[in-house]
Amino acid sequence: MELRKSDLEKLKYMHRVVLNFLKEKEPGVLLDAPAGNGVLANCLSKIGFQVHCCDLYPENFQVPHLTCQRVDLNRKLSYLNDYFQYIICLESIQYLENLYHLIREFSRILKKEGMLIISMPNVLNIQSRFRFLIRGDRRFFKPRSQLPTTDAEWAKVTINPVSFREIELALERYKYSITTILATKIEPKIYLFFPLIWIIRIFTWIDNFFSKDKRKKLFYQTLISKEVLLGEKLIIVAQKIFGPSH
Repeated sequence: MELRKSDLEKLKYMHRVVLNFLKEKEPGVLLDAPAGNGVLANCLSKIGFQVHCCDLYPENFQVPHLTCQRVDLNRKLSYLNDYFQYIICLESIQYLENLYHLIREFSRILKKEGMLIISMPNVLNIQSRFRFLIRGDRRFFKPRSQLPTTDAEWAKVTINPVSFREIELALERYKYSITTILATKIEPKIYLFFPLIWIIRIFTWIDNFFSKDKRKKLFYQTLISKEVLLGEKLIIVAQKIFGPSH
């Protein structure tokens, strides 16, 4: 099968970023969790990936040549250990109860040197930091005037404002190495915060200059990168660096 223009037109910007990234990789067995309506899974299958799909609401899946299994990512995943070479989890962790459970399960079903791709709202960008300073809440995680009353409604509420710091720690806990950090887009209005950005960068550089902890220096250098300070959403690519998950 070949990608058509109509296939690409259905992709969101984030999907395009991930598709372009994976085009350069050797195709393999891939899990798209959650798969949504399947537009990205469809494109990946057409370029040679053996795609497995799952979602909390598989009835929304719209790709006839693929199947989508009903899966709750808050629970144990019904896949074999060390089965997948790639796992994609886009726009999901902010809706889940336990980041560590999810990363642990992904580690269990991902092969050694397998690749995990996760996206999330970037609560550490300068606009979100400023909002938290002024209002005490984060962008994408605003207070609600009315709480959901059903599980289906709760499943659509962003409840877990995971930052790059939390995801980096969870990935390290389960023996992943972050290889790539991508930002989906940078809004023009964020450049209004440039004076504050440079204050943060200057203080970080001063702190790093006197620090002898190389790991700490590398981490804080990442925190002042263009992707983390300016990106609206982050896509993190990590590689599993240890053996069988039994």
